Amino acid sequence: MHAYRRLKFMRIIQILGPAVVLVMLIWIQFWPVKVLFLQHDSESFPHVTGTITSSYTTISNGARGGTYYHLHVDYRYTVNGTNYGSSRYRYDGQPDNNRAVEAIVASLPKGTPVEVYYNPTNPRDALLSTAVDKTDVALPLLFGGSFFFCLVPILKTYREFDWDTPPIAGGVKVISERTVTRLRLPRVQPVTIGLAVAGGVIILAAVLTHSNGRYTPWQAAQWLLACAVLGGIASYAFQFLQIRSGRQDLVIEETNRTVKLPRTYGRGDQAPMPFTEIRSVILTKVAHGSKSGTYYTYLVTLELKNGQLEKLINMKQDRADALAAWLSGKLGIPKSA
Repeated sequence: MHAYRRLKFMRIIQILGPAVVLVMLIWIQFWPVKVLFLQHDSESFPHVTGTITSSYTTISNGARGGTYYHLHVDYRYTVNGTNYGSSRYRYDGQPDNNRAVEAIVASLPKGTPVEVYYNPTNPRDALLSTAVDKTDVALPLLFGGSFFFCLVPILKTYREFDWDTPPIAGGVKVISERTVTRLRLPRVQPVTIGLAVAGGVIILAAVLTHSNGRYTPWQAAQWLLACAVLGGIASYAFQFLQIRSGRQDLVIEETNRTVKLPRTYGRGDQAPMPFTEIRSVILTKVAHGSKSGTYYTYLVTLELKNGQLEKLINMKQDRADALAAWLSGKLGIPKSA
């Protein structure tokens, strides 16, 4: 009973763990995106002349020994006869480097008249600097690209989760057409390629936006983000059509008792081979290094009687075992460890 409860608990963690990570990633992405749109909207704010009441710099030390400079500026202004006060310079709190902060403090001594930009629907919402700068755009893009990359293992976890135990044929798609059986064995799923390409282009967009000098950061971000989305969609569509075409299928012809290998792992189009040319189905243990340690997957491989090894697909152990057992029974050949 104790073992059953532990297994049930682990399955709950497997389901909820990635969902919690996904929510955290969305939350991390939320603030820089919100700041970007607030800063962009402020460019259309009306403005009045206000007065600086104080301006100064404070310094704090980070956990890793870094030094941070913080701008503090207070000002008063009047909108439609009502007096207001604010201390916001920008929505993102920038700048935070010593030279920029000191320059702003020096230019805004107490009593200096200053243009105050306020939200017409809420005059208390005001700031002094309305421009969207490169960092405003680069940060959401950088976090967004990282978010797309993080989605890949999260989606893979759910895709490979064993809702049915054990998974039939390792969970790969099996298509039966009378005497022909097809196993869809793509090395990479379309969504993985689409997310990776989109994420990579978005991160590149963050770099290009930060170094761009021809367009405004907002314009550059729009163009580059559109390219990222189109690139991701195009990559997804290309891989989807490759899989849909059957090029990456293992084709089993039961009447003629032949097997046609998928066009993966560098193989081109090959003629079908008789079952009798296959000695066994073997699993090859593949080590992968990560920051948390080493983990293993298993490469399902057909061992031919001439000694040649034909790789099929790389999977986690339980799925690889299930696929190897399914192939062994279907082809009438032994399964080797």
